[in-house]
Amino acid sequence: MRTLLVGDTHLKNRVILPIVQEKAQQLNCQQLILMGDYVDEWHQEQNSQLYRQELSFLLNWKQTMMAAGFAVTTLLGNHDGSYLTRTPRLYSLQKHTDFEFVRSQLLQLGLQVAVKSAGFLISHAGLCWGNDLDERYFQVLTEEDLLLVKALEDRVGTARGGRYWNGSPLWADYWQELRDAPNPKYLQQIVGHTTVTSIINEPGRPDSLIAIDTFSINGNHLNNLFGDGSLLLLDQGVPKVIPTNWATSPQVQTYLRHEIFQH
Repeated sequence: MRTLLVGDTHLKNRVILPIVQEKAQQLNCQQLILMGDYVDEWHQEQNSQLYRQELSFLLNWKQTMMAAGFAVTTLLGNHDGSYLTRTPRLYSLQKHTDFEFVRSQLLQLGLQVAVKSAGFLISHAGLCWGNDLDERYFQVLTEEDLLLVKALEDRVGTARGGRYWNGSPLWADYWQELRDAPNPKYLQQIVGHTTVTSIINEPGRPDSLIAIDTFSINGNHLNNLFGDGSLLLLDQGVPKVIPTNWATSPQVQTYLRHEIFQH
């Protein structure tokens, strides 16, 4: 199954997902996997309208793509998890009613912790050494699963400023936890979460760890986008980097200028 994987979108669904849709159609993909972190972005803690617009677009987009025959998996990210567990953080929406609205929308989205495809274990942040799989990771999360989400959302490793020696599949840091302490049970993994300028695939390593969080922005610097917006294609188990026009698109520049950087 030809699968296209998409890094963290962080309130930029309206400009990222049309690019994904175009590439998926051009490449004759059958499956799409979104890596989580659909909400929160630099300095948007009071911008409830943007959250509402972005989540509405995301929900409609997923339904439209599935109706068109695509299998669409939406993974859970740490930013999403804080809403599900009602654990506001500094970067979350601060008004209670807005926070609860985001929570309800994320539950409707149909999130899961992990998925397997073409021999790869795919999750938001990855399973580093000391973490094991739970079969519930592959199921769509409901209200009854929130204790599981809470355990994952709370387990922040020291690499990310937490109190645990390793992070969960929502929090593992690519450089200091996943890469330096790989899990011998799961040597082929694809992750988002850790921002990278372009997709990282280090084929010389004994494991195969691929980082694809390429839609990140650099604070308030419109002309210095951190990530290049590349996507990852899995075709018969072989990963291939798919470039996009994310960094140069006039539509993207206009959107960021008016929706993100004005606040």
